[in-house]
Amino acid sequence: MYSDTQLVRIRRLAFDEYEDLEERSRLVSQVETSAELHQVAWWFNHDGFEVRELVDMAAHRHCSKGTALMIYWGLQPDWIYRQQEKGKRLDAIHLACLPFLKKLEQRVKENDFRGDAIAFSPEAMHGRQFRDDDHYRPGVRLVPAWMKLDVTGAVVERCRFEDEIT
Repeated sequence: MYSDTQLVRIRRLAFDEYEDLEERSRLVSQVETSAELHQVAWWFNHDGFEVRELVDMAAHRHCSKGTALMIYWGLQPDWIYRQQEKGKRLDAIHLACLPFLKKLEQRVKENDFRGDAIAFSPEAMHGRQFRDDDHYRPGVRLVPAWMKLDVTGAVVERCRFEDEIT
């Protein structure tokens, strides 16, 4: 499914094997297919990231609606919106995420993606149904309804690497 070049690129991005954000942006810009970009998003490391990294993926010509939803839910918008609702102060990274989350919501609502259709289920990602009365994830009721819907398309299996960190 992926060429050797694509697998090397996915691995480099997955395991942060690049010098700086400019090199990362260059690698992302070289992504050749919607499935490859989905892999990059799937493997994205949310520890110590910059929003620009996610913006690069969401703005990519191969970004699908399913990949955009994966990026969106990886940021835990329900938690961020719940913290806001409770009047809690968000740290810098979560504050920086807010405009990006709103932009993704608008783009998903307008189906503003050019990539090939990739399947994605927000509920499957989190392993539970989203309900407005959910005590485990109370902020889910603050997420727009269209962001909770499954997307149909090609099913992409996650790449496995022999030295994968589990």
